[in-house]
Amino acid sequence: MSLSITTCAKFTPRNTNSSGSQCADAIAQIFMIVYDVEHARPEKYNIEWKFCMNSEQASTDPTLPLTGQAAQPENNATETPAFLLVQDDEQDADELPAEMPVIWTPRFIVLFAVTLALGLSLESLITQAWAIRWFTGTWVFLGHIALVSASWITLLLTSRSRWMRFGAIFGLICTLFIALNIIIQAILFQPSNYLLARVNVVTFLALPACYICLTIDRLPMSRWDAWLLGLTPILGIVLLVPVYILRSDRSLAGLENSISVVALVVSTLLWWTRPTCWRNAPGPTFLFGFVPILLLMLDVVYVGNGSFIFFPVHVTLNASATLGSRETVFFFSQALLLCLLLGIMRLIKSEKIK
Repeated sequence: MSLSITTCAKFTPRNTNSSGSQCADAIAQIFMIVYDVEHARPEKYNIEWKFCMNSEQASTDPTLPLTGQAAQPENNATETPAFLLVQDDEQDADELPAEMPVIWTPRFIVLFAVTLALGLSLESLITQAWAIRWFTGTWVFLGHIALVSASWITLLLTSRSRWMRFGAIFGLICTLFIALNIIIQAILFQPSNYLLARVNVVTFLALPACYICLTIDRLPMSRWDAWLLGLTPILGIVLLVPVYILRSDRSLAGLENSISVVALVVSTLLWWTRPTCWRNAPGPTFLFGFVPILLLMLDVVYVGNGSFIFFPVHVTLNASATLGSRETVFFFSQALLLCLLLGIMRLIKSEKIK
């Protein structure tokens, strides 16, 4: 193997009077160049390495430095070492962010919009037919409950998250007690307020339990979220005292109705007062948080008058409410079940793509 070094480095000897000192300076500079070349720094002096060897010698000679391959024959393509390529690929993989799963696909958007528009239209027509007593609301509510229950069961089967499954179980409990409320009204034309109050309190206590499990799953937990979830029981007790005192009914049924109201308020706070929920899951946050808001509106308009019926089945009830308010309650009782259905559909879609 023959080695030739071509350099453009300029030797600038010092201004001395003796030729011996000039030679010493030149020799010192030469040694410095050789030292830099041996330590793979030829670019400092603009040096090119040129090797004259055949391909067999190049493949078998282990002493060839990597920097010596800077100048290659023109007929050979420049190749990057394999380990450098692997390292670059790994760096690119680390720098590129992971793709976020697409939930709102065109097919799901169409399905969601059709369900919302068709559901509200049918519920409006059903409310008008219910108001003129074409039928009772038993099968209307049971049809909604069947769809919501099927959605909870689908979420329970498709989800791989423990918290999501717990939330689906509590959602099923809430839905089953709503169905029990409907059946009691169908069997007993005028059920007692004590019986309905006990059913309502179990129904609406299962709702915040469901929401706690759903909001914990796959959502980042900030300090505010941890404090809110940890102080939820204490917050409920603190809110129960003024709600019970401000109500005129001080009976056991009134206490149970106050517990139901506080449970609905806490359910709304669990979704709507947490920025992480709005930032990471705005759709379920709005839909699930809107359900207790509608129930609170029904309590102010209808239930607060002494009826204790959030889901009226019959038109004629002994309650101090007008027919218009009963129609409003009947429509929004269906609408809140529709909101539950749409929110569960969104959760099922997110669980399928994960």
